[in-house]
Amino acid sequence: MTPPRSNPTFSIVIPTYNRARFLTKAIDSVLQQSFDDYEIIVVDDGSIDATTEVLHRYNTRITVARQANSGVSAARNRGIELANGRWLAFLDSDDEWEQNYLACQFEQISSNPDVMVFITNAIVVHSGNVTSMHFQSAMLKRFGRAPFIRIRRPFRVVMNHPHWYVQSMVVRHDFLLATRLFDRGLTIAEDLDLIAQLSLMGEFGFNKQALVKIFRRIEPIENLACVQRTLRGSKSFNKVFQRLRGDQRLRLTERFALARVSSANERALGNLLLVQGHARRARARYMRALATYPSPKALIKYVMSFLSSTVALIFVRRRKNVPM
Repeated sequence: MTPPRSNPTFSIVIPTYNRARFLTKAIDSVLQQSFDDYEIIVVDDGSIDATTEVLHRYNTRITVARQANSGVSAARNRGIELANGRWLAFLDSDDEWEQNYLACQFEQISSNPDVMVFITNAIVVHSGNVTSMHFQSAMLKRFGRAPFIRIRRPFRVVMNHPHWYVQSMVVRHDFLLATRLFDRGLTIAEDLDLIAQLSLMGEFGFNKQALVKIFRRIEPIENLACVQRTLRGSKSFNKVFQRLRGDQRLRLTERFALARVSSANERALGNLLLVQGHARRARARYMRALATYPSPKALIKYVMSFLSSTVALIFVRRRKNVPM
């Protein structure tokens, strides 16, 4: 391990596992930043490809930590332990930052000293094509013509827009250490779990500019599947929502927002179970969705689960929110 840089503004944590083909682009996108007061900490989570050779090329420009394969959450937490910066930033080993990413984040930090978390917009690139923006229309409406907004109590925003990327977030180091950090038991929704915790602790700042590229590639890593469309993914989100329901800091309106998204996730679990032929288990999920947040959608799904399997599946597959 190379010696860390002392007290930089940013500590950038890059977890990696068998990503030698893409890792250099991620690291280079940091080294090319116009703002240069940072340290880079790469945590190699037990790679068995050419990752070691790739990292060796950077010599003392990065700090490298190696560990037995333990998952992305454990790797990020290891990077946090080693960090010396006043602010923590995260970048996945196949994603990239625009050259002015850190400069823009630092500018907002300097102008908003009481904000603890800053999140920029991002684009999602799939098979070489831009497929979506991180901030969807409901989020973008909050900006109006402003390039930057602050939200004092951002929990409902986080719940209403549950796909968050830590790659576009910087958080004050001491603020982050007051959370549970990343849940080692999660490889899906671990980012939402952390951001939801932070959203109950302080003010967030949001930058409308898309300064991060999130790449979605076909890789033999299970958790990189379209997570909202897998049984494992929905169960991971369910774990996060269940834990949040026990948080005593939640206000009434926040509990309603959490109940609504949790109910939608229960319906998604029911749809997946129904597609797999588990009608009784699906019905139990629809009942739970009704109990969590009563809605016409949950009631319709519950009634539908009593139909013949052929009719039920035809109905399910015609719904837009059904994982297939």
